[in-house]
Amino acid sequence: MIVDWWSLPGPQGLVARICSEIRIGKNVLLSVPERFPDGLRSAVRESRELRDLHWHSLSVSALDQRHPLDWLWEEFVFADDHPGQTRSVEQLLEREELNGMVVWVDGLQQSCAGTLAAFL
Repeated sequence: MIVDWWSLPGPQGLVARICSEIRIGKNVLLSVPERFPDGLRSAVRESRELRDLHWHSLSVSALDQRHPLDWLWEEFVFADDHPGQTRSVEQLLEREELNGMVVWVDGLQQSCAGTLAAFL
C-alpha cells in the first residue's frame, strides 16, 4: 500500500496551517531542509481552501544573487517601471494584480534569508 506523505496527520496539519495563513492574507515563508519530501507545493495548491486563488510559480537560480524584491518587481511590475523609480516591498504588495494571488518561489538560497523579513 502506497501512502501519500502529505495525507498523513502531521504533514496534513502543516499543509492546513499554511493554507489558513494564506487564506487570511498573510505572506508565508518556509525554510525546508534539502532532503524534504516532494509535493508540498502540490498539496497546498490542491487544498480546497485555496482553489479560488490564482497561482504563480517562480524558480530562482542559485546563481541569481539579486535581492528578492528586484526579481519579484521585474516579474510583476517591469512593464510599468520608470527609470530611477524607487522600489519597496510595500509598493509591490500594493499592486492590485497581486491581490488573490499565491506566488510560490522555489530555490531561494540561505543568503536571501535576511532580506525576506521585509515581506512578512
